Amino acid sequence: VMSRWEEYMSKVKPKPGREVKTEDVASHFPFHKYFSNAPQPVFKGQSYQEDMDIAEGCYRHIRKIFTQLE
Repeated sequence: VMSRWEEYMSKVKPKPGREVKTEDVASHFPFHKYFSNAPQPVFKGQSYQEDMDIAEGCYRHIRKIFTQLE
């Protein structure tokens, strides 16, 4: 899970001189299958920051599950 998240973040975090498109947040998200039963669409596609907040919330949810299993 962690390696998939790190790879995702490397694709969607802005870097100097590189703009990230809003749609990239959703298209590169590695956990679509897990959240397929969540209300759709998971990502609104209106703003980069809003979709990043959603992605980070999804990741916190997954991380919490693994923390509880430990």
